[in-house]
Amino acid sequence: MKDIFEVISKRHSVRSYTGELPPESFMRDLAARVAESRGDGWRIVLIKSGIDGKIGSYGIISNAPAWMVLIADGRDQSALEAAMAMERLVLQSTAAGVGTCWVGGTFRIGKLNALLDKNRNEKVLAVVPFGIPKDNKSMLEKVMTKLAHSKTRKPFDSLFSATGDNFGPYREALEAVRLAPSAVNAQPWRAHVDGPKVTFSTATDNSYTMLDMGIALCHFSLVAEQQSLPGHLKIDIALPHIATWQ
Repeated sequence: MKDIFEVISKRHSVRSYTGELPPESFMRDLAARVAESRGDGWRIVLIKSGIDGKIGSYGIISNAPAWMVLIADGRDQSALEAAMAMERLVLQSTAAGVGTCWVGGTFRIGKLNALLDKNRNEKVLAVVPFGIPKDNKSMLEKVMTKLAHSKTRKPFDSLFSATGDNFGPYREALEAVRLAPSAVNAQPWRAHVDGPKVTFSTATDNSYTMLDMGIALCHFSLVAEQQSLPGHLKIDIALPHIATWQ
């Protein structure tokens, strides 16, 4: 992937599409990546089917030709890991010029069940419609963007702290966290840097928390990896604590 921070910076929610699928080469590569995106208690499914109207709690989607579905069991860690994997797919799509939009909330379960081979203990946590963005935003999309406050972000210093006010090499990775999307733009992520250790916690505890934190941790990890920062992410959920980079 090209400069990941640049991709994160330009990513935005797209709700209006042309109805056309992205190029065949993209779809082939995406299908292969989706097939590999599964873990203990979670998986992602690719559906090539048109999607229109209000599919969740995040506004109207128009003419999306395909979508990715995030499915997981009821565990927090499953949701977190799945969201990290889905956001990686979202950013890879962004880098290729393909529009996406995270949608959580209440779905048209009847339609989903007809398309998914879902186990009884599995739940659809989110869907991501994708496709070629429509050139001009509709008035409805502009209104939805404004209502969601999706371009507004809290100040860096209100989200992150550091011992001795020394963020070391982690400032850009944390800025990537700050730019992450979240449900109703809650921005629940918090982090403290203490030398080579970064501790992540959350300011919320609701049905979206693990999705929001997974997206944020994906941003941090991708920037840290691209910059070859030493360490690895250890997920150890004991709310409000989420994970540690060390």
